[in-house]
Amino acid sequence: MSPSAMVVENEEDFCYPLEALFHELETTTPTESWMTKLVAICDASHFNFIYIQALLKRLADTSRAHMPMAQAIFQQLNERIGDKYKTESETLIKNLQWPDLKPLLPHISATSNSTATSASIIPRRDKLEDLMANMDKLASGDKLTAGDLLKAKKEYEKKDDPPDVRHLRDPRILETLCLDIHAAETRGLDEKCFLLAYASCYVDTTHIADRKAACDVQDESRKRITRTQADIKASLAILGRIKGPADLKGEDFLTLLKLGLEHPVICMIVIHQAVKKLQLLEYLNIKHDTDLGRTPPVFDLLDEIATQRPLARPVIFRYYARELERKISGDITLLDEIEFKKKFLDRILYLLRIGYTQPVIDYMQSTVNHRDESLTLYFIVKFLDLLGTTSSKQAPIIHIVFSLINALKSKANILESSTLVNYFEQVYDEAVVGNNSSGWSDDIVNLVKNALPKFRNVSCDDGGSGRIRKGSDALGRDEDLDLDV
Repeated sequence: MSPSAMVVENEEDFCYPLEALFHELETTTPTESWMTKLVAICDASHFNFIYIQALLKRLADTSRAHMPMAQAIFQQLNERIGDKYKTESETLIKNLQWPDLKPLLPHISATSNSTATSASIIPRRDKLEDLMANMDKLASGDKLTAGDLLKAKKEYEKKDDPPDVRHLRDPRILETLCLDIHAAETRGLDEKCFLLAYASCYVDTTHIADRKAACDVQDESRKRITRTQADIKASLAILGRIKGPADLKGEDFLTLLKLGLEHPVICMIVIHQAVKKLQLLEYLNIKHDTDLGRTPPVFDLLDEIATQRPLARPVIFRYYARELERKISGDITLLDEIEFKKKFLDRILYLLRIGYTQPVIDYMQSTVNHRDESLTLYFIVKFLDLLGTTSSKQAPIIHIVFSLINALKSKANILESSTLVNYFEQVYDEAVVGNNSSGWSDDIVNLVKNALPKFRNVSCDDGGSGRIRKGSDALGRDEDLDLDV
């Protein structure tokens, strides 16, 4: 049972107030009045209380920056109303089998579960200092010796009380292992494959009260780890045969894609190694295929992974954005560089099309002054084409497009685009000339008004009549627009 299933269904009573409270923490520290509001939400239902405590615990476990604050709020809630829900909490922990609940409330004793141990009630604090030191080295991008890798594998192979898998699942550690592994290794290959497979497949059974059921889950977990190790080695063998873009084809391409879609950890290995080790996104490698009039196979591979595995989209987007920002070395003209980078904008637009929207929009807006303006215009035009006539008239879209347009300094390139000029004419007629018949906010109307100089060759005051007399616009028309609204 998921935690969200325990929360009251009425969003106005729970979700909205909780979201608003935690948004406040982005700019301020918790105050007594803030705690009073949070206590009121928790006091309304023991479901609310336990769910909020679980969120706080997860925040403390996953974010070092927020750990002290989350732990302090967690403790205060326990002190204020923890005893009130002691019975209900014990019942939930016994019956729901939700892993995060067991270490949630310190007042739940080990006797509430006949098979529970102190390690399953209190968050485990790993005493393996050497292992933790090695995990920190991996997190910082350092490589481990074959001996250190062997020690780590032996610790995680233990059936009884292995180290907390969350250490191994640190994204920085996984990225280091995904990059620092290849089929030709003579030492350390088995250990790296095991650690990656373990991080991907291990299932914590400390929350399962039934001993036999827990053993069955562990057995199945070990089988999955073994199968995943074998598949990691198979994917590494294929990657080892790829020396350039021409090698990513046929059966090897299909097998690599199949393994990547089947295993999240292999998916990450494929992405990181295709970009960083094989350098398939480099200028010459992309040019190799585009000069032949075909789509680079690495784009097909990453598109399919992004479609089937949404959690891989941030990593793929990060690499595309890196190529957009990077200055290409070598003998290449500015025009060639812009054409090359348009190909990455096309891939970014594909991510946007399949649902990876807000990170893309945020990135394009925040970096608008750090790239050639022709690339931003290219993105805007393709973005409008992607949305179509109806969707492009929605208020959020207008805000995005005109924010980007108003950030541009050049006027000439804008006027060369009939798509942008037509779009401006339509929105301006509705927002300004038509007295904002769609009821857009003042911010949007002002954005549209401010864009007027970008779309006019000549503008002058027409005798103080309150109208602007425009010279011929980009479409060769000559007309008046009333600016009184």
